[in-house]
Amino acid sequence: MKISIEEISMELDEEIIIRCHEVNDGILKLISKLKKEKAVILGYDECNIHRLHIADVYYFEAVDNKVFIYCKDKVFESRQKLYEIVLQFFNCYLKNEGSFHPEDKY
Repeated sequence: MKISIEEISMELDEEIIIRCHEVNDGILKLISKLKKEKAVILGYDECNIHRLHIADVYYFEAVDNKVFIYCKDKVFESRQKLYEIVLQFFNCYLKNEGSFHPEDKY
């Protein structure tokens, strides 16, 4: 496998092109990880709204019709359902409602 990196000017949009013989699970996991690096989710605490990088989330948990986002030092609440978060960011279905650890996908 050949890996090439090209530095471009700030005026151009960054892009990643993957050339492969077939799209397999490894390629799909790589794409998912790349998308996850830039992905953000809104987290709420008291009266504040925070933009959280999905890579900084330790896990999600649904309790009493509320979804909580656990980060290193703080817990936030989400206004999304747990299944919506999993489909949006991890492109998979929940086997067991209740909690989801992002690393479980990999």
